[in-house]
Amino acid sequence: MEMLEPINTDYSYGHLTKVQRAEIIKKLTESQKQTIEQYKRYKVNSMLLNQFNKTGTEWKFLEEKINWNFNQSNPNESNLHCSCGRGVKYLYVCKSKNNQEIKCFGKNHLEQEAGIGSNVLQDIRKEKHKIDRGLDEILIRVDGDVFFPTEPYEFLKKNRMLDILFSKERMEYLKEFSREGLPIYREDENKMIKEFNRILEKVKEQKHQKWLKTTEGIQYLKEQVIKKKYNEEQEIIRIERQKIWLNNNDWFNEQKKFERKSDNKETTIFTLKKRTIDNAKVTFNQVLIHHNDVTEKYCIESNCDMDALIINGMFDGGSVTNGKTIIPQETVIRLLKMLNKKFEYDINGLEKRVDEIYGILEHEGIIKKSKNRFIANY
Repeated sequence: MEMLEPINTDYSYGHLTKVQRAEIIKKLTESQKQTIEQYKRYKVNSMLLNQFNKTGTEWKFLEEKINWNFNQSNPNESNLHCSCGRGVKYLYVCKSKNNQEIKCFGKNHLEQEAGIGSNVLQDIRKEKHKIDRGLDEILIRVDGDVFFPTEPYEFLKKNRMLDILFSKERMEYLKEFSREGLPIYREDENKMIKEFNRILEKVKEQKHQKWLKTTEGIQYLKEQVIKKKYNEEQEIIRIERQKIWLNNNDWFNEQKKFERKSDNKETTIFTLKKRTIDNAKVTFNQVLIHHNDVTEKYCIESNCDMDALIINGMFDGGSVTNGKTIIPQETVIRLLKMLNKKFEYDINGLEKRVDEIYGILEHEGIIKKSKNRFIANY
């Protein structure tokens, strides 16, 4: 199973007109229509119960009945009648808290006989309007070919998490919508997705922890420790190099800057010469920090300007890391000769020493040949 993306709730669906609502409802099967109507009826009845309870009236609300075929011009044809005998479209079935008598009221007689004020009736109309608007979200999702989120629902049902996330009434609505394949509110879907992802993440972590105890996992942890140490060393080297070059990686720009600022050319040359060597030593340490046996065996020393400059040239000032191409010998020789003209380093026997160091590093596996080039392998 893969983690699921949450549903975007940053935008509002807006509201449907009566015509739009009717067009979408036409697309539904009869059982889907019944399911949505039952859900709406439940929402309305719950709302009415709350509204009636607020009034303190002696009447307890039981049920709202609706005659969808009500004829305004001939109300007496209605199959729903108020206790006064008048045919109505909306009928409110109520039960007396005093004597348990059950009566049916139309909207007009709710205030007169049940003591339900006009302000309560106004609130009821507003709440019913909200319920219709809420159902618009589901209908719009139906129109957009969105279906019930079966995967997280069945997963959470199997893991007995649904009754923790949702109330008993909400569970019933999910059950019915699942049966009909109807989409649900985005808020409810995201609630399931969030819990679904949380459980998957937990299972994944448990499997990972179990794997870490295997031979392969233990080896992985060892490699991570080595990798972490290596990265820490590289970070120290990076900071050291940064200090040396004053956050400037372009040697020639650094040189020009010093030449412009300094009135004493000899001081400028000396400073740049020292910085070049210091930078070369940083690269030397970066490449050979774990190869003391090689440096001792072949007397390759960071304190030797020529050795440090050769290593620095080969690895392009530390920018050539593992798997990348080493700077060719002839390029390194040409670069060091250019530096020598500027700073007068002691580089007697340069070509021979370059050839030796390339050979030593290849022999020791610090660089390796790939076709017609060398690549770093330190």
